[in-house]
Amino acid sequence: MAAIDETQRQTKELWWVEFAQKYRPGSVPVGKPERLEPPAPDVVFNTESGRIGIELSQIVPRSYGRYNDPEIEAAQKCAVKEAQAFYWRRYKDDLFVNFNFSPGVLPARRELVAAMTELVARHRPPDTASFSALPGSRNASTLLPSWLRGLSIFHQLDYLRMDWTGGSVWSTSTLRYEQVVERIGEKASKLAGYRAFADEVWLLLVCDQFSISASVSIPHAAAEWKFQHPFDRVVLMSMQEFFIY
Repeated sequence: MAAIDETQRQTKELWWVEFAQKYRPGSVPVGKPERLEPPAPDVVFNTESGRIGIELSQIVPRSYGRYNDPEIEAAQKCAVKEAQAFYWRRYKDDLFVNFNFSPGVLPARRELVAAMTELVARHRPPDTASFSALPGSRNASTLLPSWLRGLSIFHQLDYLRMDWTGGSVWSTSTLRYEQVVERIGEKASKLAGYRAFADEVWLLLVCDQFSISASVSIPHAAAEWKFQHPFDRVVLMSMQEFFIY
């Protein structure tokens, strides 16, 4: 499964920097950030007091090997879109399909799209009917591959045509103190490299809420959390919360 594109990641990082500048004053310096190649921090600001490097890190609910939930969600969306286009080119059959993926990493993209297309063709319902293999049902466990929990196929309505959909059952989790300690430790191991490019290094930990799979809630107790760390500043933030340690 392909990971998130590097350009997308950098764009997202810059979005958070601009968001912090506008809505979380003090969390990052004011001004235009400079991007350098690793092992430099993600962005560097030239300020009156010196160069301040900002290393951004997103905290997400789960990870499966090299991939985290948002990366898996992005791969699911791409696969669904490609499968619909591939199915139409091959069968010229206008259906609406909903895939309910199992949690975890998916097969390789080409293999996945081919398998999804073949599943829809195999279970295409008669013109006046629909097909459903619901999560937890007997026919789902016998008819579907392990990476799929459920599958529903309907004929499109002439007045309401919809793109295929698909995803996992994501749920919002609450950020734990131990998660922050672990991430600080991971980034601290690279601090010497960051300091070669900046007089100060700040760590910006983001609990992203752009998509369901990436939704982590920062608890009120975070205001009382204390961390021992080697950074000049650690910032924990989401679109709603903001704490400096």
